[in-house]
Amino acid sequence: MSTPATSLQTSDTTSDLSNAPPPASKQVTFAPAPATRKARSHPKSAPASNRRPRRSRRHHEVYAIKLTDEGMKAFDDEHFHATPEGLDEQQFAEWWHRRRQLLWVIVPMECTVLFDLPHFSGRNFVAVHDGDELAVVVVLADNASRRTSALPSDDLVARVKKFMHQENDQPRWYRVARQGDEPTR
Repeated sequence: MSTPATSLQTSDTTSDLSNAPPPASKQVTFAPAPATRKARSHPKSAPASNRRPRRSRRHHEVYAIKLTDEGMKAFDDEHFHATPEGLDEQQFAEWWHRRRQLLWVIVPMECTVLFDLPHFSGRNFVAVHDGDELAVVVVLADNASRRTSALPSDDLVARVKKFMHQENDQPRWYRVARQGDEPTR
């Protein structure tokens, strides 16, 4: 008996096959190849119902006090006494614009150091979304880790607000703006 090389049939008998009935054949099966990561993923053309749902990324939020012009002016007067005299309205506005940008860095940094508040490495200030505008804040807590997500005591919040000259402002949760966005005030 000659069998083609591609046949998947084998014979159980080794005796003379000329008078014997055709042998029962065995079907040979192969185990499937293990699935690879690429093979498991669904193609882009697959319907959305077949795809694994994507994790919704939680926005980075901070519990913070927003800096106000009134508070920064009072902070500047108390700590630096740098308001120039003899400026007209336009010159004062230009000076205040430059000074405010410095205070966006100084006030949060001073609060972070003095009151041991959470800080963002690599950032001079933290900008947040406040409605359609961006604002600079002093961060009291954030949702980035368990260590920094605990809200501060009322006493600590009161001391920070007094230091910032913003005793009437209340902290709240803000969504952090992307790095590179600039405040619009």
